[in-house]
Amino acid sequence: MKTNYKHKIAIWLTSSLLLLVMGYLTYVTAVKYWYKSQYTVAKANTVEQPVKILVVWYRGIGEQETIERLKIASQRIGVDLRVATTGPRFYIRWFIKDPVATASKYFKPDFILTIQDWIEYNPGVPNYMTLTLGTERYLELDESNQTIFANPEHAKYDALLPSFKEIDQLQTAYQATTKKDFIGFSWYPTAYVTDYKPAEPRKLFYSGGFLWDQTRGSQKYKELFSMLDNTGYFAVCGPKRKWRHTPNSAVGFIPVDGVSLLEAHHEAGVSLLLHHQLHLNGAAPTGRIFEAAAANTVIISDLHPFIIQHFGDNVLYVDTKQDAAGMFKQINDHMTWIKQHPIEAKQMADNCHKIYAEKFSLEDQLQRLIAMHQSAKR
Repeated sequence: MKTNYKHKIAIWLTSSLLLLVMGYLTYVTAVKYWYKSQYTVAKANTVEQPVKILVVWYRGIGEQETIERLKIASQRIGVDLRVATTGPRFYIRWFIKDPVATASKYFKPDFILTIQDWIEYNPGVPNYMTLTLGTERYLELDESNQTIFANPEHAKYDALLPSFKEIDQLQTAYQATTKKDFIGFSWYPTAYVTDYKPAEPRKLFYSGGFLWDQTRGSQKYKELFSMLDNTGYFAVCGPKRKWRHTPNSAVGFIPVDGVSLLEAHHEAGVSLLLHHQLHLNGAAPTGRIFEAAAANTVIISDLHPFIIQHFGDNVLYVDTKQDAAGMFKQINDHMTWIKQHPIEAKQMADNCHKIYAEKFSLEDQLQRLIAMHQSAKR
């Protein structure tokens, strides 16, 4: 009797183990199949194949918003754009040893566009990288006072796309390091063309985010935000736990879909732009100026060199060298002027929208990138 019972237990354990193994193998197969299917390209019925771009990133809210905008712009101009992350979810990392290499293998892109500057080069196809912070993050002087890369990995890239102003220094470092001609152009984290009309100035909207840097996360800026919080016209997006000092104005997260953030700017009507010191030092614009201009809002900005150069008197400026009270007074005076001069303010907004659409649309940048790639192949 006992022997029969032990036999049944053994059969049950063996069957359960077999089912677990089969389930695991099925799951592994399904994950791999699903992942590969994201990059499998159906054969086109036409002779001319669309350009294929693989965007590589790690993670980040701002980067995700950039990707969503890239998807919209690429679809408009007929580009097949797919995305691969070096840090996928755990159930993919377990079973896909190299997610970017796997994506590249099945997608067979014309080139890879890497949008975060610490990601390693991916061999097999041309790799292009965007450099969106200031010069001091990417370049330094060696013992002979020669300009070199702060990160030698960047010299491996086939083209570099900087947002900072000193592209000549980047070119010098690249040519000295690689002994090859520099390929690249000024690239900005911009947005696609929109048809927004000048917005009604209802609120002052700030895309606050996580307050991750030492500039906007400083005590001075927090004091400024607290003062703005008491005005009744301030609205800030970002995780509420990071914005406890603005309880009246924090609106929480806005969906990261390439559209909702622009709509939030437009709904408010006035956009506040404040930058990391690295962006100011290198005259490297963030996506903030472009999303504000794309939304056709009145813009209040710190004295960012890029914005002053390209948008000029169509923007209202704030001297951030002053203390919190001084900064607040400038912003509050601008808001008073906007309310008293709505026609002039909306004309300024429309001027910024036209400048952005004519000079900085994401569709235009993608077409320049494709033209650069095709020229480099010759």
